Amino acid sequence: MVRSIKPFGFGVLMLALAIPLIAQERTRPASSGGGDRGVSAAPSARTSAPSAPAVSTRSTAPGVYSGSSANLGSSSRNFASNPNFGNSGGGGTPALPRLQGTSFVSYNQYFWWNDFLWRLQSRYLMDSWYFSRFYRNREPLLTPRLQRLALRDPLALSRQMVLAVDELAAMLDDYEAGRPVSKEQIQAKAEEIREFAKAIRKDQLLPYVDQRKDADILKNKNVNALGLNAIDELKAMVVDLNSQLRNLYDQSSTATVSVSSLSQPSFESLTKGIDKLCKVIENSAKRI
Repeated sequence: MVRSIKPFGFGVLMLALAIPLIAQERTRPASSGGGDRGVSAAPSARTSAPSAPAVSTRSTAPGVYSGSSANLGSSSRNFASNPNFGNSGGGGTPALPRLQGTSFVSYNQYFWWNDFLWRLQSRYLMDSWYFSRFYRNREPLLTPRLQRLALRDPLALSRQMVLAVDELAAMLDDYEAGRPVSKEQIQAKAEEIREFAKAIRKDQLLPYVDQRKDADILKNKNVNALGLNAIDELKAMVVDLNSQLRNLYDQSSTATVSVSSLSQPSFESLTKGIDKLCKVIENSAKRI
């Protein structure tokens, strides 16, 4: 005999089955739709930020924002971490930042430096809270710590390049002394130096530290006539590049920029000159 379920007992059973489903709905992540579409929530002002290192009191001159879509795209990735961004209310498009009371004095400067900070954060996996300090305080945008991080990779490459050019010079000395030297070895070493120079020139952080204009420092010289003797000028350029990078890296303050450093060739100019001299040596090595 099958016993029928009383109405009261049936209601209790249905309620027991519904409770887990309700709890599941409450714990389900919220949909991306709604009034805040496309805008990530900014961190709460009450959230404690990790302590940041001391900074200098430099007022850095703003860079010129190029306006390219690539720079704008990477800069826009920081919108969510900027507490001064608000919702425009129309289609979820972020409003322009409120720059009053921040380290940024113009929108051009904001986009330029935001791109720099995003690249630093991406390369070194830095805590985004460190960068939010520039939205919460008026302080220098290029602190000694950030400058050292931006220069770390180019400086390491320049050190390797100094060693490589010394090895190339030793090979050419052996050739001049009549000792057997393979032209393939000379060409390979010159190519290695060129690769170092190219890597430094293509570094995405370096232009934010060095905003000097590019110039052809070998423009009025017949470098092709130097042949293998181009090694002397090549070595001087490599040493100059390494010295400039090391001096900037070792700065304890970014408050001042010396007049002599502004008169020196830019990193881009030096790396292009190094590339050109290496090509001269490579072509000359083919004839030995």
